[in-house]
Amino acid sequence: MTRAGRVVALALAGAALLSALPSRAADAPSPAPAAGEDLDALSAAIAPAIVSIKVIYTWAGGEEEDSWWSHGVVVDPGGLVLVGLSTDSEGRVRIKAVHVLFEDDPTEWPAVLVAKDTILGLAWIQVLGVGERSLAHVDLAKGVADRAEPPRLGEPLFGVTRLGRGFDYAPAVRRIYFTSRITSPRRMWDFAGDFGEVGLPVFDLKGRPVALLAEQASAEGAGEDGGTSSEAFALPLDAVLKSLEQARKRVPEALKKAEGPAKDAPKEPVKDAPGGDARPPAPSTPRPPDVSK
Repeated sequence: MTRAGRVVALALAGAALLSALPSRAADAPSPAPAAGEDLDALSAAIAPAIVSIKVIYTWAGGEEEDSWWSHGVVVDPGGLVLVGLSTDSEGRVRIKAVHVLFEDDPTEWPAVLVAKDTILGLAWIQVLGVGERSLAHVDLAKGVADRAEPPRLGEPLFGVTRLGRGFDYAPAVRRIYFTSRITSPRRMWDFAGDFGEVGLPVFDLKGRPVALLAEQASAEGAGEDGGTSSEAFALPLDAVLKSLEQARKRVPEALKKAEGPAKDAPKEPVKDAPGGDARPPAPSTPRPPDVSK
């Protein structure tokens, strides 16, 4: 199976579980010690922002099914989550409900699909019931500001994901390095290594986010059959930040639509859960706007 095939399988079938809302706010991960390779410390700083997404979706024929939508990353202290958007399912699957899990707590918190960016292959999800809490997150803008130079080919980089429920959702650090610079159909990098999960950031050895993995389609006619093909690549963060800015504008409207009885909320909110003891409302189901247009 090709790398693209594995990415799509993860997006549709679900790679793993996670859980529990972090009780602290975290901007960009703390810098590593002078040696620059304390991946244990860096993983501990980044992992609270890595979440698991569970979805209930409806296929074109009306069949309903629940699955795990791989992992995502919290990119705003108010609970906005970035996930990869699979082009394989576009047009054939409609998201009916979304739930987010944090760290090692299996509590499922309702969320809404705020927007999607079909050009960059991204989707934006807002966790409900966060209230005034400030969630652990990865500050992509700070990562751009803190590093003046783009990643070099062959530079040691890494990503953070999580194992599955059977392994207590343990954070997992995986190596990656860029192998090629691409300018068309847009600026991005090809890569190699053990990390390749779309929707998650790539970090340098000081813990600064430098790129984001996303599924990308080739130019029309570049595929083996004369059409298009898609595969995971690393996107520069400046492009992702533009999409994030548009998604943030959609959050108030999405939250307003989601107001209602909390029939989907956990029966017993756990300590440090979103919104404290207040049960978050059920998610809404309208099709999200495409912020790439």
